[in-house]
Amino acid sequence: MTPLVGVLADDLTGALASAALLREAGMRAVVQWRRGEPPARASALVADMRTRDYGADPAARAEAWAAHLRGLGCRRIELRIDSTLRGAPAAELAGALAGAGLKDPWVLAVPAFPSAGRTVVRGELRAPGVTPPINGLPIGPLLFGDRDAEVLDIETIERGADAVLAAMAGAGTTRFVADGTGEAHLRTLAEAADRLAQPGDRERGLLTVSPGAWLRYHRPPLPESYPLVVLSSATATNAEQLAALRGSRAAQVFDARAVLSGEAVVDWDSVRRDAAAVVVETISRPAAEASGLFTEAARAAARVVEDGARHDMVCGGIVVGGGATGSALMDALEVGELVADGEVAPLCPHATVAAGRWTGLPVITKGGLVGGPETLTRLVEAVTKEMT
Repeated sequence: MTPLVGVLADDLTGALASAALLREAGMRAVVQWRRGEPPARASALVADMRTRDYGADPAARAEAWAAHLRGLGCRRIELRIDSTLRGAPAAELAGALAGAGLKDPWVLAVPAFPSAGRTVVRGELRAPGVTPPINGLPIGPLLFGDRDAEVLDIETIERGADAVLAAMAGAGTTRFVADGTGEAHLRTLAEAADRLAQPGDRERGLLTVSPGAWLRYHRPPLPESYPLVVLSSATATNAEQLAALRGSRAAQVFDARAVLSGEAVVDWDSVRRDAAAVVVETISRPAAEASGLFTEAARAAARVVEDGARHDMVCGGIVVGGGATGSALMDALEVGELVADGEVAPLCPHATVAAGRWTGLPVITKGGLVGGPETLTRLVEAVTKEMT
């Protein structure tokens, strides 16, 4: 799965604050301070660049991190600045622009944080009572130097996102500072930025700058989720439960061997359209083939999870029928830790992946002889409710 938003923060407090606000917007935000692959379920990645911690070159750090985020496929990059403009925002912005590798992108600065007493009027920061005094500090020159920047005034913003986008399209610059004195202004600006970041005629790349207040209002199209079922215990109970599941909801069911050979491929467009479950099974095999089928089912299920991630489909939760199958699946996904969360039904424990690439993934296990005809359906419904 490709992270949609990447945020560059200068210290851990700022990074965690941005991640918390992105979570309010419904995104799975992960904070990192070492460049590497993020968890597959992350829809936002927040970098603690540590430029405030160690006095490192802020431009160089921002450039390296922006290049990393861009390489991961982040559709949009945001530079998280201090709400009183401390630190080195201009150097970090220059580095972020260099690292993003975009040709003259839109740059939209939204420095207002009304709930913290920081507002912007006529392109100037207002923060009464802050020491050192910064009231009336013009933001454009501080961020962009001599580069011309246009102020998006309150009147334009109050006419809505369409008016904001029209003003940006008609300006003789790609650099903007937005006024803002209330949450409604931030909400409108967030809508405009989300639309600007989507593919289309306006797309030239977008880099945003803010202390993070507006992140809670962003509504990018989040990757869709699906429940995965893995069954390898060839019991009458599992067969009856699978039949009930197929009768209650859309499901694509695959024999594990066909998945591993490439003969069977998930139709992800249909999974999206029908909100279907994906089932990988070996329970329809003859009893003579039973030995070792749990490892085959596990490897096939892991391949499905990987293929879904490549198609921006997030595995929202897994229901596993068979204890050995569950163990083999955790090995196939390279999961090392689970946190127990209780039982969903008798003898059907719920856990969450606690570390690694699939952090946050819900897992429900059950034995091959556990439950009645509707048990599997209820377990799939339980993980479906958790999917975001």
